[in-house]
Amino acid sequence: MADVKKQKKAEKAFTVLCNSLNEDKWIYTKDEKKLFVEYKVRGDDLVMPCKYFIDVDREVVRFLSKIPAEFTQEQIMEAAVACCLINNKLLYGAFDLNIQTGAVWFRMSNAMRDGIPGKDFFRWMRRKATDVIDLYNDRFEKLQKGEIKAVDIID
Repeated sequence: MADVKKQKKAEKAFTVLCNSLNEDKWIYTKDEKKLFVEYKVRGDDLVMPCKYFIDVDREVVRFLSKIPAEFTQEQIMEAAVACCLINNKLLYGAFDLNIQTGAVWFRMSNAMRDGIPGKDFFRWMRRKATDVIDLYNDRFEKLQKGEIKAVDIID
C-alpha cells in the first residue's frame, strides 16, 4: 500500500514539474514511466544540460547537470579541491566529481515526504541551479585547461 502511495505522489510531482515547464514554455523531453525530464538552457557562456528525476522510493526530486569539463587522472586532485571549495560556499546543491571518469555534475535534491512541491518550487529550483551552474561551469572549463588553479575557482 505504501509503495502505491509513493508512486502516486511521485506521479503528481512529475505532473506539477511538467506543468511548470509548459507554463514557462520550456522545450523538453520526458519519460513518464521513469519520471524523468531533460532540457537544455544557454547561460551567459555555455549550454547547460539539465535533468530532473522523481525518485519514487526515496520520495525525492533530483536535479542534475553535467559540467562540460572532464578531468584527467592527473587533474583529479585539483578538481576535487575545486569542488570542495565551491561546495563550502553553496547553500543549495553541490558539485560532485567522479574520480574514475573525471566528470563533474551539479546536483540538487528536495525531499517530498511532507508534500508535493508546487510549480513555484520547480521554477525556483531551475533558476537557482542554473545560476550556480552558470557561475562555475566556465571556471571548471578553465581549470580543466590549466588556465587557473583550484584556489582561483571561487570569488
